Amino acid sequence: MNTYTMYMRERTRKRTLRHLLLKYLLPVVAVFLALPFFCLSGTVSIVAPCPCAKLDRVEDDRIYLKVAEDVCAHGSGLINAQVKDGINEASVYLDGVFLKRQKVDTFDMDDVLRFKAKAGQEEKALEVPANIHREKAESLAKDADTYYRSGEFQAKLKEETAKLRKRLGVEEYLIGREKETPYYSDYRDRSKPSLAGDERIYIFISSSMPVHTVRNYTVPAGSLMDRNIVFVMRGFINGAKYIMPTMSYLAQVMKKHEACDLSTDKCGMLGVNVMVDPLLFAKYGIERVPSFVYARGVKVTDAEMSEGLDENASVSGYYKLSGDAGLDHILKRFHEETGSASIGGLLSALGRGFYKESTDGNTND
Repeated sequence: MNTYTMYMRERTRKRTLRHLLLKYLLPVVAVFLALPFFCLSGTVSIVAPCPCAKLDRVEDDRIYLKVAEDVCAHGSGLINAQVKDGINEASVYLDGVFLKRQKVDTFDMDDVLRFKAKAGQEEKALEVPANIHREKAESLAKDADTYYRSGEFQAKLKEETAKLRKRLGVEEYLIGREKETPYYSDYRDRSKPSLAGDERIYIFISSSMPVHTVRNYTVPAGSLMDRNIVFVMRGFINGAKYIMPTMSYLAQVMKKHEACDLSTDKCGMLGVNVMVDPLLFAKYGIERVPSFVYARGVKVTDAEMSEGLDENASVSGYYKLSGDAGLDHILKRFHEETGSASIGGLLSALGRGFYKESTDGNTND
């Protein structure tokens, strides 16, 4: 091979490399240059000082917020602001008044890759040890379950429930055979429209919802007096060891007359079924409230256990809706999807106000 041939091959190789560089590398560089805030910036996450505060502008290490002049409909949250690369702290101002200095959050892709590699190595070497306390825990759980079902505990639970009902002015609204049944009832009063024993309508709510919004559902549901229409909360307000905040909230949404003062009056209560059950939220994938589930073909092993447990309750099918809409609209959607005669009966009852007189008479004023 002569010198000229070697020269031409080397020249061709360089041209090929230059072509590949222009074709593949430059577009990538262009994308990074077009997104400077992603590649060459840091983020400051500021807790909004008031519900209507929003980002105005950023000047170097100074972040200016302002209060919106229009009507504010959003609650307080986080306000994210981008600052230039190299700035470690930023000054935050509200309507020109200095509030505080705050550190800048930086994103380092190398750190992410290192953590990912380390996690992969640790995952391979990870061994979950056997639970040495399993046998003892199972024994304690069995003892707790036995005590819960004992006559002694049930009598105490009934006594405390009666005290709580008396304190809140809640009177039993069911009569006859249903009065002795658990939350869900296979007994069906044929004289009025109601869900069948294997049907459920769950209405998922939260204490984060305004009281008047929840009352838009409890009032019409209370008029139907159907044990299988159930309002479900994920948990207790401020934790399970504090029951009174939850009971106070529920009393507000369940009282018959919205204007009744619970602190001074004995307020009559709507006949609605409410429970705290995070397992039902998980079973039906509830991520927002209000949400509504109609389940049919419900088969329950133990009526005293949660229907959110798959091993305790199975369903042949269910339908889910989310969003703030009237109960009559929700029932119409379920009826259109399923053709359930029971739901059709509930719709008719709501439409003609069949239970108005019953609702007026089933609670104390």
